[in-house]
Amino acid sequence: MKSILQHELHISPAGAQALVWQVLQAGHELSDGQPVAKRPDYDSNGDELPKMTMHGNTAVIPISGPLLHGATGSEKRRFGVGSYEDVIEDIDTAKAKGATAFLFNMSSPGGTALGCPETAQAIADLSATYPTASFNGSVCCSAAEYLTAAVGIRMASPSSINGSIGTVMTVWNFEKMLEKFGVNVEIFASGKFKAAGHPAKALTDEQRDFFKGFVSHSAGEFKGWISKHRTAVKAESMEGQVFHGTEAFQRGFVDALVPSLSTAIRLIS
Repeated sequence: MKSILQHELHISPAGAQALVWQVLQAGHELSDGQPVAKRPDYDSNGDELPKMTMHGNTAVIPISGPLLHGATGSEKRRFGVGSYEDVIEDIDTAKAKGATAFLFNMSSPGGTALGCPETAQAIADLSATYPTASFNGSVCCSAAEYLTAAVGIRMASPSSINGSIGTVMTVWNFEKMLEKFGVNVEIFASGKFKAAGHPAKALTDEQRDFFKGFVSHSAGEFKGWISKHRTAVKAESMEGQVFHGTEAFQRGFVDALVPSLSTAIRLIS
């Protein structure tokens, strides 16, 4: 999980903290010692995981939990994460079932940058052919905002949490702590950036500048996508802030305030 947290993340700070807490609390037992299905029906607490449902010809597709590229079944069961691949699979399944409209039901603080632009493009392509919408009754932040920027209409409840546009990457440094305990770590790397970010060695100024540029590139693509598809959203609203639904509506993130998912379904069906 350390490698996931060291990725570029399109995720709200609260979402990142929640994911870390879930990992720290997680046990190590699988269901009856058997491998967990790629898309398990229940999480480790026995609660049912969100699934795509059909309401007439409208497909309601959940985008739930911290989003990862290539999440395993055990990660979904233990940590409640979602998978970009599952969103694409649900779209394809809904098409096969004759769906003529698509509603994305949002409950996600964001996720990894890896896999996010490609999934957002798939939803944009879908929106060019079918009526699409999204509804946020809880949290739609960062990567979740990225994914649904191009849908036809975005809806949210007034008390929902929205926004958190941008990219974050965390580099841990335990060098001084290790020195305190008399631990010396020698790192042999083939280039000046190869071991950059190793927790036992502080970043050089050159490495720090490299990571700043790396994050800025990803954030620039993210903000450009939002600006392209959500033209009312201004640059000053894309500095990582979060907004309640009412303010998100005023700032152009949301097209309509509605009280519930059932209302959103009726509006698009």
